Amino acid sequence: MKKFLILVLVIASSLTFAQESVLLRLKYNKGDKYAFKMKQTLDSSVGMKATNIDMISKITDVSNDLFTSETKIDKMKIDTDIGLFPVSFDSSKEDSELDEIGLMLKQQMSPMLQMIITTKSNVHGKVMDVKVTPDSPMTAQFKNQFNVVFPEKPVKVGDTWIDETAQQGLKNVIEYKVTSITSEKVVLTLTGNVTGQATGTATSGSVEIDRASGALLKSLINNNINAGGQEVKVGIELTMEKI
Repeated sequence: MKKFLILVLVIASSLTFAQESVLLRLKYNKGDKYAFKMKQTLDSSVGMKATNIDMISKITDVSNDLFTSETKIDKMKIDTDIGLFPVSFDSSKEDSELDEIGLMLKQQMSPMLQMIITTKSNVHGKVMDVKVTPDSPMTAQFKNQFNVVFPEKPVKVGDTWIDETAQQGLKNVIEYKVTSITSEKVVLTLTGNVTGQATGTATSGSVEIDRASGALLKSLINNNINAGGQEVKVGIELTMEKI
């Protein structure tokens, strides 16, 4: 009887959260710090590449519903298996621990390891401005950041919304769907595509949002890219925690 009552309470609690609406908004405070861990895998006909990046982000300013953050790379590890010679690089290693190729890669990656990404976002999660210093072809890729743009109205389980952006000849359309709401987080699934410049990208994945702050807790994104008849699969896993 006791187990039955517990089961009833669990089901009732789940139904309550399923029927509940949540207004998703960013609620950062100045001085908040977050640790990011990103793992990116690339699989193509010419080989595979795995990149692991640890980053630290700090909220440096909060004003007029705008949040300014500064993000720096703490460490980076790259493993590639393209061509005849596998290549590995670990920024946490001393020069004496690196081989000739590793030293060359360290020099090439130096701008990325020194860069500062300054981002301004509004309460809806929309990125209003991104600056990367030093600005170079190597660091420019970090201007294109994945972020969830929240809808105007509260959402409940089953609700969907669409975020559409256009940049540099590319059109990006993503549909989000709320699949779960708990006392701590909101879980979304996403599907979408990027079109333009003879390139097509199909996107799918899931996102976990901290209910209290609106901060991203975890995301799993899979991109299938078709470029010039070549198919490339890119997977990105991102986790974040407040420190």
